[in-house]
Amino acid sequence: MAECENSHVFIRDQLPYGGAVNIRGQIVWRITKEEHDAMKARVLSLFEEDE
Repeated sequence: MAECENSHVFIRDQLPYGGAVNIRGQIVWRITKEEHDAMKARVLSLFEEDE
């Protein structure tokens, strides 16, 4: 069980902005800081229009 917990922390550290892993724990895709910032800016701009 300790191995699973350690690998979970390792994966989370490798994907700080999100992404996906396969059943073997290999990274399939990841979101970069730039992509994260662009998505966040887009979402925030949607809420600014309502005000």
